[in-house]
Amino acid sequence: MVDDEELPGDDPEQEIALTWAREAERRNQEMDKSGDEGIPAEEVFRRLRSRTEQAVEHEESTDPH
Repeated sequence: MVDDEELPGDDPEQEIALTWAREAERRNQEMDKSGDEGIPAEEVFRRLRSRTEQAVEHEESTDPH
């Protein structure tokens, strides 16, 4: 668990890191409660690459120049 004592109040970068750590912890707890397995990172990145490639191909095919 993330502890507020880990954060000096005057360091914005540490505050951001702590905020993200709390969010990751919250999301992990939600997944544990729901029983969802989630999507492996490799699959997420594969899908994103595919969508990006499709968008580029579409842009190139519709570019009048």
